[in-house]
Amino acid sequence: MTTETTAPAARAVHASEAPSTLLARPGGPPVVELAGDLDREVLAGLATRLEALADRHDVVVLDAAAVTFADSDFLRLLVGMRRRTDLRVAAPSRVVSRLLRLTGVPAAVSAATPRERG
Repeated sequence: MTTETTAPAARAVHASEAPSTLLARPGGPPVVELAGDLDREVLAGLATRLEALADRHDVVVLDAAAVTFADSDFLRLLVGMRRRTDLRVAAPSRVVSRLLRLTGVPAAVSAATPRERG
């Protein structure tokens, strides 16, 4: 599922195969809004998008409020991207919060500030 939306002071830039929307905000880091199940198939497209963003930005924000499924493949992606850019997770859903808490990954992933969340 691919969506494009416009948020206040944000513009949808493009969509990929991942269930996500990329928002570009003047003066702020790019925000990738994630939604639905983040399974292995979906994460391949998301990884490509995040790698491209990491090459151009010092900070990348993932809005994980609408994530309904995430597993160790998602964790692997988070940790790997953390090595390339300052990856921050905004508003993690219950599923993401629980996964991070149970695995001890929160220490490796920064929380986004309210301004970065949009």
